[in-house]
Amino acid sequence: MAVPKYTFISDTIIRGTSSTPSARAKTLSHRALLESYDPSKHNITVTSDTTMVPDYGIYIADSESNTIRLTLPKAADCGKGFQFVIKTLANAAVYNVTCAAFSGETIDGGSTTVLDSAYSAIIVWCDGTQWFVY
Repeated sequence: MAVPKYTFISDTIIRGTSSTPSARAKTLSHRALLESYDPSKHNITVTSDTTMVPDYGIYIADSESNTIRLTLPKAADCGKGFQFVIKTLANAAVYNVTCAAFSGETIDGGSTTVLDSAYSAIIVWCDGTQWFVY
């Protein structure tokens, strides 16, 4: 049985009919997320330092007993409009989660951004050359 595919357009979910995997569609603006994905592979929970990959749009950082550093991929590899959601769990106030830009790139003008409170979340959006938090 094929996994159903979904397309997100802003806050609307449309169920597609294709049963074959498709590449992520790049968005035209940060307000209109247009993305097709296999729901079983869309998110990942990490417990240690990780280099992020575009296969997963949502990273859940479980920093129960250690800090975690999530390194973004090259902005050019993701393309304009690509975004990641990063969500922390209960212990982020004690063990921070750091989101780091790829070497030589920036996130809102800096090299990192830190999530230091429990159950916090950010969305990082790519313009094709750098990353922005919104």
